[in-house]
Amino acid sequence: MSGPWGLFSHCAPLLLILKQTNLTVKAASSHESVD
Repeated sequence: MSGPWGLFSHCAPLLLILKQTNLTVKAASSHESVD
């Protein structure tokens, strides 16, 4: 039980960071196209 959960708790922050980066990149690219 601790195996998968340990992996999840280790990957969750990375996924959140990836999501944030993706949103930032999307916002930046949409900003550029508007300019």
